[in-house]
Amino acid sequence: GFASTLNSNPGRNSGVGFHFYPNYSMRYLSFGLLTQSQMYAQSDGLGNIITRAKYQVIPAAGVAIPLARGIVRIGYSFHWVNETSGSATASETDPNLGYTNGIQQGSGFSHNAAFAMVLPTRYNPSVNVVARNIGGTTYQSTTLYPWSSNPSGVPDDDPMSVDAAFSLAPKFRGGNKATFVFQLRDILNASGYSILRRATMGMEFSIGRTIQVRAGLNGLYYPSFGLGFNLGQSEVGFAWYSQEAGTADDPARDIRFQFQLKIRAF
Repeated sequence: GFASTLNSNPGRNSGVGFHFYPNYSMRYLSFGLLTQSQMYAQSDGLGNIITRAKYQVIPAAGVAIPLARGIVRIGYSFHWVNETSGSATASETDPNLGYTNGIQQGSGFSHNAAFAMVLPTRYNPSVNVVARNIGGTTYQSTTLYPWSSNPSGVPDDDPMSVDAAFSLAPKFRGGNKATFVFQLRDILNASGYSILRRATMGMEFSIGRTIQVRAGLNGLYYPSFGLGFNLGQSEVGFAWYSQEAGTADDPARDIRFQFQLKIRAF
């Protein structure tokens, strides 16, 4: 139904996404089920529609161990990634035109570990390191939820990657505080992106415990802004940001508007 609008704006990428994450956490252990979908579409100007999509259902469990009175924390999480993803090109009049037709589908196990250290000194400097897909994640054809009825194969393997971040969190009078973060993603450069596209920085200012104002740069190219409200048992957030939707050789900026709602049941 949106194909005619896409054909009127050839080359322009339009997308939408949804994330739902019910979870339960206790002192050292947490469980959750992440469900998310991301869909993109554009016209090539010749009557064809190019679609790209990613659907995931991920049961997850994590454990965290504090050491040295909480100065050091070590964590591990296990994810069963059920994914349907890929891209396709079809004529606007093709009866099979859709996001799930003929894309890859499968599931794989992902192991992830994290290390965090917060020094109990002024400004609370912290160092965080996260290793994702340790040993690589390989997909099999079995899946918990079959989004595609005619998959073209299984998703490509997810290689191991490592992210590292350094942050400062100064506090001010009246319960106000700020957080400044610098992060280098994918230190092993499994993505093939330049270091300028993998480095990010951001800041958050908290006014009391109610309002958070955020800004940053994603990949040192794409700016982002956000606003959050802590309402006690719930949190509401709004954000405008960009993410990389292209490849290492052909970058493509995907501009997003995000609304986030977090509700604590108890």
